[in-house]
Amino acid sequence: MGIGLREHIASLVAVFIALAAGILLGVSLSRQEPLESRMANLSRQFESLSRENREVRERAQALERHLRARGEFDAPLLAGMLTGRLTGVPVGLLWVGDFDRVRFEADLGGTLSLAGADVVGSVALAPDFIKRVTEAKEADILGQAASEPGAANKIASAIGSLAASGSWEQLKSPAQMGLLTLSGALLGRPKMVVVVVSLDVEESVAVALMLPRLLEGLQQGVGFILVAEPSNAPMSAVGICRRAGVTTVDNIETIPGQVAMVWALAGRVEGAFGVKDTAQGLLPERA
Repeated sequence: MGIGLREHIASLVAVFIALAAGILLGVSLSRQEPLESRMANLSRQFESLSRENREVRERAQALERHLRARGEFDAPLLAGMLTGRLTGVPVGLLWVGDFDRVRFEADLGGTLSLAGADVVGSVALAPDFIKRVTEAKEADILGQAASEPGAANKIASAIGSLAASGSWEQLKSPAQMGLLTLSGALLGRPKMVVVVVSLDVEESVAVALMLPRLLEGLQQGVGFILVAEPSNAPMSAVGICRRAGVTTVDNIETIPGQVAMVWALAGRVEGAFGVKDTAQGLLPERA
């Protein structure tokens, strides 16, 4: 995956810190060049880096304006591209991660409904799901001992299995514990499930270990699973999910990403779609 603007800005900050350390080290070790000359050189370097930093920020702001304009242009085209693609198909949604910073150009559930899908239910794991399981006061969660090693992985698998079978009532117990949130109709069994993932850097390893177990639970009762993530996810889950044998879309917050989702669901298309280096193409073939 290529280096984005956020990573570039972070690298500039690291350069600034290294530059400050260099000033202290240079003053203490170097006696050959006059202090005024050294300070002048360092000042010029700092000004150059500051200017580059401003240019990067300006480019980032221009890119955000461009993306907003493109989203406004693309939104009216959705109906023509999606209407009737999933008529009558029961679809479930499952959210893993923290989506507070993700700006969706179109509501995901609304896009599925526009395609004719029947969104039977939505399950959102708590952003700190693993921590909540570890600290749970309940000895038993969905038939799993909360105190056992790897309990969060087993419970995630059970949640996937229940969601796949449309057992919404049984998911109300972990919802009352604060482990997840339920929304939508909560009626019927899905034939397909869209899992939306946004891995946080701090918990990426633990959640990455949990994801395959969650997918295993879903695969027990669902014919087709698609994992989607936003293009600006701090850590990508595409590789993990592709190894689990599911289709992926890596720019789900955008309209092209949502079109890719619907077309992949409609045709049960296998592959990786989106804009990242792991993608095989922007869109699957239209069903």
